[in-house]
Amino acid sequence: MEGGGGLSEEDGMSERDEAVIRERREREIRAILRDESLSQDGKMSRVKEIMLRDFKAVAAKDREQAEANLALEGQQPMFHAEGVLGCSHYQRKCKIRAHCCGKLFTCRLCHDDAMDHKICRFSTEEVMCMICLEVQPVSRSCRHCGEEFARYFCGVCKLYDNEPGKHIYHCKDCGICRLGKGVGIDNYHCTKCNACVALVSKEKHRCLERSLEVDCPVCNMFLFTSVLPVIFMPCGHTIHSHCYEEYTKRNFTCPICAKSLADMSQLYHRIDETLAEEERPPELVGTETLILCNDCGAKSKAPSHYIYHKCRMCFSYNTRVLERIRISTPTSSGAAYIAAHAIPSVNPS
Repeated sequence: MEGGGGLSEEDGMSERDEAVIRERREREIRAILRDESLSQDGKMSRVKEIMLRDFKAVAAKDREQAEANLALEGQQPMFHAEGVLGCSHYQRKCKIRAHCCGKLFTCRLCHDDAMDHKICRFSTEEVMCMICLEVQPVSRSCRHCGEEFARYFCGVCKLYDNEPGKHIYHCKDCGICRLGKGVGIDNYHCTKCNACVALVSKEKHRCLERSLEVDCPVCNMFLFTSVLPVIFMPCGHTIHSHCYEEYTKRNFTCPICAKSLADMSQLYHRIDETLAEEERPPELVGTETLILCNDCGAKSKAPSHYIYHKCRMCFSYNTRVLERIRISTPTSSGAAYIAAHAIPSVNPS
């Protein structure tokens, strides 16, 4: 192929060949620059064509080499840890052959990380034993050497997991495998959410239709098929467990609906005490604010403030301003104005 500047000997081109091609390219460019019949724009266009030709040749060679490396790598055993067959996602003793592209990967996640398309787990028909390297139809054990591929095997999802002590089951309602001992044992399937929920959370669980068929509000990964732990927030929305831990270090409301994620009564009590002691700014005297409570959804009026507005229904300060209203009987004292509105303080206990 013409123009292969930049390719190394191990990619299939010797240094001598590379030098010859580079010299030819430079000779062609010099000839173009000396050609008086060409305009300056014409010369630049011809030079660009030559450079682009060589760039495309290099890119094509790189793609060929990458595909060759991928095919070779797919035939080699991979390890989850030292002496433990598998990948970074799963422990297992086999690889799957992707039905979409025919390549071997240790798991579907490895495939999706390496390729520009997604695998369909249910379409997998063949696996390769990483003990004897025999490619064969999907099964629990190797038909050639008899090695069991994993402690857990699902013939529907084509899932293999050999991690000791890890509990997995296939939920027929979800249509995929879930972490846990099983429906009716430690989990139950919520038909409205279309998700498996821990039995210990059943009394507190708030249903939201198809609540798992969304992206995590923090990392944007699809939750329904995620292999990472997912939790239900008090409002019913879902999020990765590790994303929730990081998010709540700096936030106290749901990133989707803005409802409070914890008991805020002690904080609200301190805000009550602060507002009772401070004088209202002169520019806010004679005004009140129409607010919407993020926690209970009620609209109410509160003394105008630059930061804090208390819901008159549930006494939460998790509110947002809708409108500032001028009133006819202003008072400058924060304590007097709050007392006049008779909003009870939140019990901090």
